[in-house]
Amino acid sequence: PAALLARSRSPPHPPRLLLLTSTALQAAMADNLKRKALKEAESRPEVHVIGEIVGATDFGTGVSCKWALVAGEKWEVLNGEAAGQTHTDYAMGDMAVWAHPLDVHYVTGTVHGWPRLTVQVWKLDEYGRNEIQAYGFVHMPASAGSFDLEVSTWRPLGSHGVEVGAFFLGSKPQLASSAMVCADVSDRYRLTTESAGTVHVHVDMVFKNLDAHKVEW
Repeated sequence: PAALLARSRSPPHPPRLLLLTSTALQAAMADNLKRKALKEAESRPEVHVIGEIVGATDFGTGVSCKWALVAGEKWEVLNGEAAGQTHTDYAMGDMAVWAHPLDVHYVTGTVHGWPRLTVQVWKLDEYGRNEIQAYGFVHMPASAGSFDLEVSTWRPLGSHGVEVGAFFLGSKPQLASSAMVCADVSDRYRLTTESAGTVHVHVDMVFKNLDAHKVEW
């Protein structure tokens, strides 16, 4: 019959791949790109900073600490907070105890801009005035393991009149910008400072995928 003849002359079914619509092809390509990007992200070097700001000595009582982990532009925070502030501790002994946790997880493509911890020690006096006492910073260790760090701090000195006013009124000179704390020496050599107390920090450094990218540590 004519119907059977027409059916026998119909072209064979195309391969299954040819039946995919353009939308399905785009979805498959997007999924492949996503898998590739995820695989590359998982292989990027990672640095995990875990620890605590233990406390400080030689600052007296009623002190707190503002802190920040400063890293380069190519460093991305995956998890954790890179800045914060401790509570105010009214020390009974020589050391103010904060026991403030640090837990920051970085991913990076370079060792340039290795993280530094900057600190500002503030004091709350009996009149409710919260005033800066000192600045300081320390580089995070560039090797894996546990470390006890001491941050030697300093404060800027003003003129004779400013220092006399600070002695009687309690208002000490401050930096115009906190970026000066860990700025290059060429930007800080004009500052006149005096030593202050010490901030004590404990950190555990954990690295991942640094060897795969030939980063020595």
